[in-house]
Amino acid sequence: MAEDSPLYTYFFGVGAPPSLGQQLQRRLSEIDVDHEQRNGRRLAGAWEPASNYHMTLLYLGSPTYLPAWKVARATEVLETFEPFELRLSGDFDLFGRARNIAVALVEDGGMLTRIQNGLLERFAESVDEEPEGEVDLREVGKLADILKKRRGVKAHLTVQRNTVRGWPKKEYKVTDCDPWVVDAVHLYRGSSIVEDGRKRRVYEVAESIPLAGKGAKPPTEVYIDQISGMRYSLNGV
Repeated sequence: MAEDSPLYTYFFGVGAPPSLGQQLQRRLSEIDVDHEQRNGRRLAGAWEPASNYHMTLLYLGSPTYLPAWKVARATEVLETFEPFELRLSGDFDLFGRARNIAVALVEDGGMLTRIQNGLLERFAESVDEEPEGEVDLREVGKLADILKKRRGVKAHLTVQRNTVRGWPKKEYKVTDCDPWVVDAVHLYRGSSIVEDGRKRRVYEVAESIPLAGKGAKPPTEVYIDQISGMRYSLNGV
């Protein structure tokens, strides 16, 4: 696993099992073939690799000024949630400021929103847990930025980035994808790499925090490298 750098960003999210990735990739390949046959040209852009499939719950951004003990403390709320089932709705939609990202929607019964709200509440509580005399206004600003996140996850799994406008989202469906059980929430870190002359994002799991039904408690250490290069943990190591 590569060492962290200022280019790394972090977020809490839920992953997709390899079996779902394989099913979805097969369907996307069929869409490629169908679109080319009907329109005489290939779809613009490239599908996300299955290894990148995830659903973002709470974006933390750069770890600058965010002590790892606060991230670890926030994960304690996950002990209160039982594993739950997710299923793709079968529809595509467009997300992002430019409205140019094709995704498959997810049905979750509101569980993702409840988990997001639980994490947000723990971060809000951590504002009052700062040791006396050690208030860092830069840290307060970082926490305030996190707490601005709009509550209520419109759950989606991104399958393609930088899609051209006018992508025929209503012409295609994702069918026959099996539901799966979510039994952990992950702390992801993302970075950019250059591949075949093109920049793309890569996501890897920095920590996995089991939900209560797995019979395990959240980890005692959650590491986040600071921009300064120092490594922090819940134990202050």
